[in-house]
Amino acid sequence: MEKNVGSLRMSIGEEETEIAGWPPARGTVAVSRDEPQVGTLFATRYEIQSVIGKGGMGTVYKAHDRELDEPVAIKTLRHQAVRSDSFKQEIRLARRITHANVLRTHDLGKWNGLKFLSMEFVEGRTLEQVLESEGILPTSVALRIAKQICAGLAAAHAVGVIHGDIKPQNILIEPAGGLKIMDFGNAHLTDDRGLTLKGGVTGTLGYMSPEQARGLRLDFRSDIYSTGIVLYEIFTGSLPFDGDTPLAVVWKHVNDAPPLPRSKNPRIDAKVAAIITKCIEKDADARFQSVGELDEALAQVKVEVEDRCARARRSRKVLQYINSDESPLSLLNLFCRSAFAGKDPESSSVGCASQ
Repeated sequence: MEKNVGSLRMSIGEEETEIAGWPPARGTVAVSRDEPQVGTLFATRYEIQSVIGKGGMGTVYKAHDRELDEPVAIKTLRHQAVRSDSFKQEIRLARRITHANVLRTHDLGKWNGLKFLSMEFVEGRTLEQVLESEGILPTSVALRIAKQICAGLAAAHAVGVIHGDIKPQNILIEPAGGLKIMDFGNAHLTDDRGLTLKGGVTGTLGYMSPEQARGLRLDFRSDIYSTGIVLYEIFTGSLPFDGDTPLAVVWKHVNDAPPLPRSKNPRIDAKVAAIITKCIEKDADARFQSVGELDEALAQVKVEVEDRCARARRSRKVLQYINSDESPLSLLNLFCRSAFAGKDPESSSVGCASQ
């Protein structure tokens, strides 16, 4: 799906657009007969409040569910956009996963021939929006995001689901720092050997694994590659591959070695750069073999980064205290300088430059 549709575009801290007379009295809500319209009642239960995102494949709306009395997201799909069974697959696979880092899908519905999904509504911004506004993120923040992606993917992989389209547009960041993986429209179910039942080129060109670009059967390590590309973008501010045509991008994913992360951003922690590089190896056997392994590596780096930050904070506090008027060291320094100058420390204003 186009990114504006699949990503449930929302924003942190932005006021919702006010709709005159909203919410309307229940008895006065017009009924939408086909595509939902803002201010109308859709499918006899959803009060459509605003458009979240729109693209060539369909539209996502924020709505109030009268039955559950809570906000939901409604995702519709234009009839000609894709096979109707893709919606069934999305909800079937998404409902296998119950995890705090995965957006919940409630149900599949049909209204006047229009199929739609009802989903959990979460305030926030997509990671794409965060990166566009903030640029390269601090290491500690980026690591928290990375670990939550791993947690969500681990829950999906545990029930045999490969997401197949991990990218910033499909990662929602909540105001409090939580994260939701969404849009399982390109997800695959694996067999007993952990492989997809069939091949096929699906996903997003800038983030798809080499085996995905070649249309091969996939396993969970394909999601690890895509996660590595996302981490590359978080820590460097750019993708490893670009090209004048889609085919050029696909060719590079399959054949070209990516620029080292630290060549794009020399300030990246060396261990973080090594983790990213391992994620995006061409050979799946050379990558982390599970998101659990990736999460452990990230956890070790996170501890080291937090320890360095804690030591730096302590050092700054010590320096601030030493330079403060209350510090014994500061008073001792004043007495010493006064003694050299032959003056009473209480009346001395001699500075270091005069010594």
